[in-house]
Amino acid sequence: VDCDVYCLKPFFEDEYVFGWESSKLICNAVLKMPSGSHLLKNILKASEDIYFIPPWIPSRKRNKMALRKKLGFPVHVADQAWGVIGPQLLTHHVREMNLTNHASSIDAFYNLHFECTGLLYEPGLSVRDLATNRSSFLHLCNSRLKPSGVPAGSPMHEILNA
Repeated sequence: VDCDVYCLKPFFEDEYVFGWESSKLICNAVLKMPSGSHLLKNILKASEDIYFIPPWIPSRKRNKMALRKKLGFPVHVADQAWGVIGPQLLTHHVREMNLTNHASSIDAFYNLHFECTGLLYEPGLSVRDLATNRSSFLHLCNSRLKPSGVPAGSPMHEILNA
């Protein structure tokens, strides 16, 4: 569980725990899988290659990246699209291994979309206003949090004073 996850209730116990953050991506802020699973092995293999070439990108781009890698000018994962070693990788392998039935719904895991994290600072709202009855947590999206000033009566004030 990422450090920017505020738990609302205990997580359910299951062999796999992950959830959709949008209609296209499974987020990895909360993640559980069997230690010997092919899913974990594939994710670890990709994450250990700092010049990982995503298999889901168009073949023309993959071929160009492979040639650059072979010639000694590889593309570092830090210079690739956001989430290559993260939600994109996880989603690719979950789909490839037909494990999507294990993914929790958006409202259970990622009901507070990262573009809406500003609502955490809205006076008059509460944590419950940002969740559903099925929500296990709020992903606070640390990179989008405001560095100063938490208004009294806001969900973030409630979180900080819980």
